[in-house]
Amino acid sequence: MAAIREAAAAAITGHAIFTAVGIGNAVVAGPPDAANHSDDLICLQPRCLAAAQVAAGLYSGGGLEGDICTEDVTFTDPAACCSGRAEVVEAFRALRWTRPEHITTPRASQADGALHVHLHQRYFSSPWWRGLEVKSTLVLKHAPDGQICELEERWNDAPLLRWRPFYWARRVNGRLSSLLTPLLLADTIFSPLAHRRIMPPTGVGSGEVAVEVADDRLTCIHVHGLLHD
Repeated sequence: MAAIREAAAAAITGHAIFTAVGIGNAVVAGPPDAANHSDDLICLQPRCLAAAQVAAGLYSGGGLEGDICTEDVTFTDPAACCSGRAEVVEAFRALRWTRPEHITTPRASQADGALHVHLHQRYFSSPWWRGLEVKSTLVLKHAPDGQICELEERWNDAPLLRWRPFYWARRVNGRLSSLLTPLLLADTIFSPLAHRRIMPPTGVGSGEVAVEVADDRLTCIHVHGLLHD
């Protein structure tokens, strides 16, 4: 029994260390280079505008609609890795607890075959505290049918540490998050919604973005056809 306890303690300690180092790597990177978020790099193509609108919904506490993602979609940030539609939906449902606010409107650019949405957010604000201000880049990849298949958030634009122990530490955190969120946030995130539909710019075709609004607050976005090349 003593050997089992020691092994368990070593595993928990190792997990905590790799989690802390992975998060610390992103935190100490400092704010991203302003040149990477320059207006000159912002893409105004319909698929970029759609990606920015999706990110606006996700990072305002609106949650993620599962039908815009593949079944095996993943979401990764320095703290956690969620795999599969159910886990990713729960991850963005949990984000509501942080009281996210946009400091600047999310904007998208294209690089390395993916869409990069530049975020400037505030979390945990209250009457007594301004909140935690974070700049990050959400790298969004999509499947051939236009559904989102991968989301990766890079705090301060710092690349994630890829060594396997860091991946497994994030994966454990993501799994725990998906199990605990339904217990801690049992209430549904979506209220009865008034629907407003925003048609794409002329020439985009049959795709559209359906924005759902409750009490004049963006709560959810459905995207159809706009993430195709």
